[in-house]
Amino acid sequence: MACTGKHGHSLHMICGVFCWLLVFRNHHHVDDMQQNLTIAQIRVIATLAATRRVNMTARELAITQPSVSKHLATLESRYGHRLFDRQGQFFVPTELCERLLPRLRTLLALADELGAELDGLRGLREGRLRVGYSTHQFVMHVLGAFMDSFRGIKIEARCMASFDLLDKLRAGNLDAAFVTMPGAEADLHMLELRREELVLMTGPDHPLAGKDSISLRDLSAWPLIQREVTSGTRRTLEANAVREGAALNTVLDLGSWESMRDAVAAGIGVGVVMAGEICEDRKMRSIRIQTGRGKVLTVGHYLVCVSEARDLATIKALFDLTERVAVSTTLP
Repeated sequence: MACTGKHGHSLHMICGVFCWLLVFRNHHHVDDMQQNLTIAQIRVIATLAATRRVNMTARELAITQPSVSKHLATLESRYGHRLFDRQGQFFVPTELCERLLPRLRTLLALADELGAELDGLRGLREGRLRVGYSTHQFVMHVLGAFMDSFRGIKIEARCMASFDLLDKLRAGNLDAAFVTMPGAEADLHMLELRREELVLMTGPDHPLAGKDSISLRDLSAWPLIQREVTSGTRRTLEANAVREGAALNTVLDLGSWESMRDAVAAGIGVGVVMAGEICEDRKMRSIRIQTGRGKVLTVGHYLVCVSEARDLATIKALFDLTERVAVSTTLP
């Protein structure tokens, strides 16, 4: 029977999760299907993976410590695979458990969402959305529009470098993130908001300020200020520099765009940013960066979530609204 209606795709995904989980239990008799995973057991796995302590898991789930241990022992015995390595009082997820966690967290979110609807919460009147962003210039109008449209949803927003955000997203600590990346990654559902040109940022009195463009090799001669190594802009720049055989002279790593801009304004060095970050900044100058073949450097800015979570109501609403209101590009 086909699944249709509001939760049709979600129901297909739930079925897929359980089928995937059964891959490693194929030595059991089909009658054991009556012993399928329960939501309570999945909560124990997901919470223990986050806390890594039985006592903290029990406290968070409001159950006893023996109950946590029993759930875990039952699952590991039934499936014949360890989900956690014991290291003293700490429980560290195995590689198998790490592979399961994104789907388990999504399944729990779906269960909570369906439960809320059954309790009478219709639409998106209540809830929470944990969002990360790397570039405030591209995001605040989107978050503002979302908050205006869904006033009952509490937004928790965090700013950090793109690849730090991706780590938190994959660990289940964020629901979605606005990030700068060289290109697509297979485990993520991605919406490209804009394609940005990478430019050199200088002060108005810098010797390079009057130039239209600079090559990566020529850039190597100048002291460079960059964001941390987990910055999407930095990773894109450095990957292109390696391909060009250009040795960049990074003299300072900074943890925010604002501090990098201030360092450039103070004359410490030059910086590399996306054109859209400084297009309205009259105190900064932008210079096009080119490869040896005259190709300009570009990078994508995306809204992303883990693929398994794309149909959760709040995340889907964020993607739909972002696609409507985000500025698509700053490239000519």
